[in-house]
Amino acid sequence: MCGVFAQTGLDFRGLSDTIRHAKKALKEKRIKEGQSILPNFNIWTGMNALVVTQEEPDFMQNMQFGFTPDWAKKQMYLFNARVEGDENQLNSPDYSGEMGIFEKPAFKEAIRHNRCIVPMDYFIEGPEKLGLKKPFLFKRKDDLAFVVAGIWNKWQLKDFSIYCFSILTTPASKLVKQIGHHRSPLILNYEDIDGWLDKDISPDKLTKLMQPFDSEEFECYPISDGVTKKQNTKEVMTPILELF
Repeated sequence: MCGVFAQTGLDFRGLSDTIRHAKKALKEKRIKEGQSILPNFNIWTGMNALVVTQEEPDFMQNMQFGFTPDWAKKQMYLFNARVEGDENQLNSPDYSGEMGIFEKPAFKEAIRHNRCIVPMDYFIEGPEKLGLKKPFLFKRKDDLAFVVAGIWNKWQLKDFSIYCFSILTTPASKLVKQIGHHRSPLILNYEDIDGWLDKDISPDKLTKLMQPFDSEEFECYPISDGVTKKQNTKEVMTPILELF
């Protein structure tokens, strides 16, 4: 799973000019009118973060991290959505069956109509049994930003409404498995951004994008458990040992 991440420099110099959707938002850091970009080294569930949606791909906009479906009577803060849904309970990276997210009551509408991407500089994860008592920071080796697949919703109850999102997860990539964790965020290749944000893409083509990310361009290292204090400070990412 992925419950903590960062949006600081968001350097997308590596993004190809052939990308149609989200290129302006990511490369030019365009923000929706009336909003602002506030660097955060330590984003947790319930905090605001920047996303780019299918409806407005030229702008980044702030939404609350933690998804609430339309039918919920109170906020639910679902921060991760498994692409396999209730399938693949063993979290096998070789799973090739149905992607159950298309049938999950909480997510089935959003995965079809309300997809988004979440730009990141790094995410933080820990071993399955210890969690963030033993945190590791995952980032690209070249320090460029990357994007994670997400879904979003405008949840409304009477006169109260909120824009919220969740991060999609897959079985663990090779690098995440090295620290003993079972899930990974669905990191998209730059060339797959257009497909993910395409309103007309078929479920079959979406399914092909729902794979553990290639770890070759990523690295990780252990950091202090001070991350759990939820402080927005650069010291969060200071390594305490050598990089993996």
